[in-house]
Amino acid sequence: MNENLSFFGAIAVSMGLVSEEDLAKIIVLQEKLSIQGEKKRIGDLLCEAGHLTSTDVDIVLAMQQTYDIVTEETRFGELAVVNGLLTQQDIDEALNKQKESGGDRTVGDILVDMGLISTFQMNAILQSQERLRAIFDAQSA
Repeated sequence: MNENLSFFGAIAVSMGLVSEEDLAKIIVLQEKLSIQGEKKRIGDLLCEAGHLTSTDVDIVLAMQQTYDIVTEETRFGELAVVNGLLTQQDIDEALNKQKESGGDRTVGDILVDMGLISTFQMNAILQSQERLRAIFDAQSA
């Protein structure tokens, strides 16, 4: 199985968009089609089977691109910058404030207090961080 395809599937499963069982069936279908000379992307096959929408595929692909940039130790600020929510200068300022406060506050909370992101955006970044860690763990297993 192509590593990128299993990676796409791992993201879709970790996001709850498709079950492992449905993904396994689609991978088998993809391999059969490949033997017959027909190359289809796993996202397209999941759409055709009704497991994902085109929007779901776009979301998974965006997550995949983000993952390609980040690592297991992805930090909150890195995700915020990669996703265009903040600049590195914003993160550096928040890190300095965190250091000044003795490190008892999270960078996310400081950024919310600074008015640079909303609580909703902070929570979305934290969820992305958890998903990426889960995906990394699944790929490492």
